[in-house]
Formats: sequence, structure tokens, C-alpha cells
Amino acid sequence: MLHNAIIGIDPGIKGGICALNGKEIILLNKCPMTGTSANRAFDIYEMGNLISSMQQFNPIVYLEKVHAMPHQGVVSMFNFGKGYGMWMGICGALNVPLKLVRPQEWKKQ
Repeated sequence: MLHNAIIGIDPGIKGGICALNGKEIILLNKCPMTGTSANRAFDIYEMGNLISSMQQFNPIVYLEKVHAMPHQGVVSMFNFGKGYGMWMGICGALNVPLKLVRPQEWKKQ
């Protein structure tokens, strides 16, 4: 199947989402969050809205494949994994094709 748009997602709290339709940037956002800086949480509804708004372009999502990193705090790794799982679930629920990409792979490009 031909995909007209490519969506790239960094699933971290400070991550973001970018969508390209050919060479045109059609979406560029920080990861949607709710709450204050001391009580931030992923805004799963807005995350879903972002992906849903791209469905008209027949997108494919490339999600950064995450793993635990040494010296990373437990809370930060839990939040990182939570964002990762939410993006995967949103793509699955909206039937948007998803590919996991290691940082080394996308950084080469």
C-alpha cells in the first residue's frame, strides 16, 4: 500500500511528532501534555487527535524504538515507556500502520 504521509514520533515527555507529505511538513508538534511542569502527564486525547487528523493522508508511523538506558531514573523510564505504549495503542486503535525504528537508524537519514 502506498503511504502518502510519513509520521515520525519521539515518544518521550520532551519528544514530539512530525508528519511529512512528500517534502512538505504538514504537522510539527511537541508531545501533547497536560498539567503543570511539576505534574505533567501525556494528553492521550490530543495524541489521538493528532494521528486521527493525519488519516486523510494515508500515513505510516515510524515510532522510535525505546529501551531502558543506564543511569536513567525509574520514574523517567516509566514515563518514557508509558508514552511509547500510548502511541502504539493509538496507532493500533486507529488502524494506522506502525514501524519501530531504532534511533541509530533514523539518525543516519
